[in-house]
Amino acid sequence: MLAAMMVEGATSAMTPGTSRGPQIKLAVAATIATFLVGVVCDLVYLQGFKKELIPAKTQVEAYETVDRLILIVDPTQSMEGTAFSQEKDAVSKILDAMEESWLVGMVRSSESSTEKVEIKALSDAQKTKLLQLAQKTLDQGRMYYANALKTALEMAESAGKEQGTYTRIVILTDGNHPWSEYGGTDLAERCRKDDVTISCIMLGDTLDETLETYIRQTGGSAVQAGQAVSLLGGMRKTMYREQVKAAEIPKEEKLSQDLIRNSDTAAKVITLVMLLFEGLSLGVCLSLMLSLRGQFRAQYLISPLMGVLAFVLLKIVWQFMDDPSGWWMKEGLSFSLLGLVLMMRNYGASSGRSPARGGSPSGSQDFGGFGF
Repeated sequence: MLAAMMVEGATSAMTPGTSRGPQIKLAVAATIATFLVGVVCDLVYLQGFKKELIPAKTQVEAYETVDRLILIVDPTQSMEGTAFSQEKDAVSKILDAMEESWLVGMVRSSESSTEKVEIKALSDAQKTKLLQLAQKTLDQGRMYYANALKTALEMAESAGKEQGTYTRIVILTDGNHPWSEYGGTDLAERCRKDDVTISCIMLGDTLDETLETYIRQTGGSAVQAGQAVSLLGGMRKTMYREQVKAAEIPKEEKLSQDLIRNSDTAAKVITLVMLLFEGLSLGVCLSLMLSLRGQFRAQYLISPLMGVLAFVLLKIVWQFMDDPSGWWMKEGLSFSLLGLVLMMRNYGASSGRSPARGGSPSGSQDFGGFGF
């Protein structure tokens, strides 16, 4: 429609320049009409005749996870004697009960220093490092649970977060220490975010009230030294994840979603109807646009005929070709037939004046020799 307007605007071979406004409106109407015809026909096919594709499949897969373990040892002088001996013995038993592939680290925190062994698989070298740190000479000063827990949380965050994997922090202490040096340190939200549970191996008779609250809120437990290994219960867990696998759909079934490219009977019939209506709407609008007085034009018949030829190319000629990679070219060539316009020039229309009222030379509006 745009091409017809451009040619007519440059030559005025069919109509005078004074009729451009109505012609533009007609061109827009024709464009909208052809679009709506295509949409309606495609909608009819998709809603009533397409074949449903095979749905995607879901598959549940089982996998194992093992929680990570961070031991926090109490290195202060208050541990001297039985408590320190119990601490070293508990650490040794815990490490002996673990498997080599399990991940474990350690924090040793006091007022004077903070030392750590990063989380790694329990190889012989890792085990040696952990035991050496746990058996190190006790320090002067006190321990603040919040400071030690912060270091352990940093280690857990550095190790990354995996689905279904939790970090277990186990504090070995005689309980003779405050929660924080300055008070008010709140790490509960951080523990929840990092999927951390806090437990305690009690090497004395008391336990800080705040630490006890954290143990309860995170789902941990407090046990005596003799029950240290029980804190490893449930470290290994079986988890399940659901995977969506796309169904393998044959090419023929994929084509059933495409009105133009499918070869079944419904697709052929609806495509023929669509292209006939497309050609008819174009033929009518072009004939009205490029006629002085609405005389009959062969374009009324030519455009629907071009629609039929486009159908023949799309559904008969191209369907026998195996290579689908050039479909966009084949469709482009087929649809371009609808843009073919063949009309005779209106005699005298190029002058830009309408014929005098009351008549026109015999046959002057039907013959001339212009076409595009």
